[in-house]
Amino acid sequence: MTGIGTQYKKTTDAPNSDHYDELRALEPDVLRKRFKDFETEFLNSLELSINGQTQVLTLSHAKIDIIGYKKRPRKTILTYQVKLSEWPKTLAWQYGKIYGDSALRWQMYKKDEYNWSQWQWLRNGKPSSVIDINHPEPLSTTQRFLQFTSIGFDHVIPKGWDHILFIVGMALSSLLWRQLLLLVTTFTLAHTLTLGLAMIGVVEVSARIVEPLIAFSIVYVAIENLMTHQSIKRKSIVVFLFGLIHG
Repeated sequence: MTGIGTQYKKTTDAPNSDHYDELRALEPDVLRKRFKDFETEFLNSLELSINGQTQVLTLSHAKIDIIGYKKRPRKTILTYQVKLSEWPKTLAWQYGKIYGDSALRWQMYKKDEYNWSQWQWLRNGKPSSVIDINHPEPLSTTQRFLQFTSIGFDHVIPKGWDHILFIVGMALSSLLWRQLLLLVTTFTLAHTLTLGLAMIGVVEVSARIVEPLIAFSIVYVAIENLMTHQSIKRKSIVVFLFGLIHG
C-alpha cells in the first residue's frame, strides 16, 4: 500500500516512511478496509496464469495481526481463490516489481498426498517460468546454487554493510589466513542458524534490540583489536555469539 518493497533494508529509509507508520498504527479492521480501497491497484500488478489463461483473483480471507510493536512489520496473510473451468495442468505467476521480490511454491499431489514444491525466488518483477504441475522439473544443484548465491550477494553488498564492517574487524584482528577462515566460517554458520530459525518463526527478536547489538559488536571488535590480544578459541566463541545476533 506504500510501495515500500524489499529494496529498502529499513522502512525508515523510504521517502514515504511516514505513510507506512500511519498504516502500521491502524487496527486490523481499519487496515482491512483501507486495503479494500487499494485492492484493485494491487491486483493489477499480479498475474496468475493457469493452463495459459489469466485468472481472476478473488479475496477470500485477509488475516492481519494486532498492532504490537509499531517499528516491526506485522504479519498479514491474504488468501485468494480462482474459479477453474478445467483441471489445472500448468501455472505461471508474476508479482509486481514495486512490491519487491517474492518466493513461489505450490502444492503437488503425489503418492496419495499433497506435497509442497521447491521454492522459486522471483526478482525484479519477472514472471515465473510455466510450471507443469503434474510433472514439475526440480531446480538443478547448479541453478539452486546460483539462485541463492545471487540472493546472498545482494544481502551482503547493497544491504549488509554492518556484516562487512564486522568481518573487516575480524580480518584486522587476525592476519593468519587459517585463523581468519575459521572466524569467517564461524560467523557464517551462526548467522545462517539464526536466520533460518527466524524464517520458520522459531526465533523472533525486536529490531530495536538487535540493531543496537549489531552496532555494539562492531565497536567491540574495533576496541578488541586496539587494546587486547585474545586466543583464537576465545575469538571464535565471541564471533559465534555475535554471528547469532547478526543473523
